[in-house]
Amino acid sequence: MLAITKYADRLLSDIDRLDWPKGIKEMQKNWIGRSEGINFKNKVKGMEITFENYNSVPQTYHAETFAAIAPEHSLVYELVK
Repeated sequence: MLAITKYADRLLSDIDRLDWPKGIKEMQKNWIGRSEGINFKNKVKGMEITFENYNSVPQTYHAETFAAIAPEHSLVYELVK
Protein backbone atom coordinates (compact mmCIF):
# COMPACT_ATOMS: atom_id res chain seq x y z
CA MET A 1 0.00 0.00 0.00
CA LEU A 2 1.33 3.45 -0.86
CA ALA A 3 1.37 6.23 1.69
CA ILE A 4 0.77 8.96 -0.87
CA THR A 5 0.19 11.60 1.80
CA LYS A 6 3.90 11.40 2.69
CA TYR A 7 4.74 12.55 -0.82
CA ALA A 8 1.91 15.02 -1.49
CA ASP A 9 4.12 18.11 -1.43
CA ARG A 10 6.64 16.60 -3.83
CA LEU A 11 3.96 15.26 -6.16
CA LEU A 12 2.24 18.64 -6.32
CA SER A 13 5.45 20.59 -6.87
CA ASP A 14 6.68 18.30 -9.65
CA ILE A 15 3.41 17.86 -11.53
CA ASP A 16 3.90 21.05 -13.53
CA ARG A 17 7.11 19.59 -14.99
CA LEU A 18 5.14 16.86 -16.74
CA ASP A 19 4.24 17.16 -20.39
CA TRP A 20 0.60 16.29 -19.79
CA PRO A 21 -2.59 18.09 -20.81
CA LYS A 22 -3.64 20.83 -18.37
CA GLY A 23 -6.90 19.02 -17.51
CA ILE A 24 -5.10 15.82 -16.57
CA LYS A 25 -2.66 17.72 -14.34
CA GLU A 26 -5.58 19.45 -12.61
CA MET A 27 -7.32 16.11 -12.01
CA GLN A 28 -4.12 14.73 -10.49
CA LYS A 29 -3.76 17.77 -8.21
CA ASN A 30 -7.35 17.29 -7.02
CA TRP A 31 -6.80 13.56 -6.50
CA ILE A 32 -3.69 14.18 -4.38
CA GLY A 33 -5.94 16.45 -2.35
CA ARG A 34 -3.41 18.16 -0.15
CA SER A 35 -5.03 20.67 2.16
CA GLU A 36 -3.91 22.67 5.15
CA GLY A 37 -5.93 23.32 8.24
CA ILE A 38 -6.11 22.53 11.93
CA ASN A 39 -7.04 19.60 14.11
CA PHE A 40 -8.94 20.49 17.25
CA LYS A 41 -10.80 18.65 20.00
CA ASN A 42 -14.56 18.76 20.48
CA LYS A 43 -16.31 17.89 23.71
CA VAL A 44 -19.66 16.10 23.55
CA LYS A 45 -22.16 18.28 25.42
CA GLY A 46 -23.07 16.85 28.81
CA MET A 47 -20.53 14.02 28.60
CA GLU A 48 -16.85 13.53 29.37
CA ILE A 49 -16.16 12.46 25.78
CA THR A 50 -13.92 14.31 23.35
CA PHE A 51 -13.01 13.61 19.75
CA GLU A 52 -10.66 15.20 17.28
CA ASN A 53 -11.93 17.09 14.26
CA TYR A 54 -10.25 18.69 11.23
CA ASN A 55 -11.11 22.04 9.67
CA SER A 56 -9.54 23.20 6.42
CA VAL A 57 -10.67 26.79 7.08
CA PRO A 58 -9.41 27.54 10.61
CA GLN A 59 -11.05 30.96 10.84
CA THR A 60 -14.50 29.31 10.76
CA TYR A 61 -13.76 27.13 13.79
CA HIS A 62 -15.79 29.26 16.21
CA ALA A 63 -18.77 29.40 13.84
CA GLU A 64 -19.28 25.62 13.78
CA THR A 65 -22.50 24.49 15.42
CA PHE A 66 -22.11 20.72 15.16
CA ALA A 67 -19.78 17.94 14.08
CA ALA A 68 -20.71 14.56 12.64
CA ILE A 69 -18.91 11.26 13.07
CA ALA A 70 -19.06 8.22 10.84
CA PRO A 71 -21.39 5.39 11.91
CA GLU A 72 -18.39 3.06 12.22
CA HIS A 73 -16.48 5.46 14.52
CA SER A 74 -15.40 3.81 17.77
CA LEU A 75 -17.26 6.45 19.84
CA VAL A 76 -20.67 5.57 18.42
CA TYR A 77 -21.17 2.66 20.82
CA GLU A 78 -20.28 4.84 23.82
CA LEU A 79 -22.57 7.65 22.67
CA VAL A 80 -25.55 5.35 22.17
CA LYS A 81 -25.36 3.92 25.71
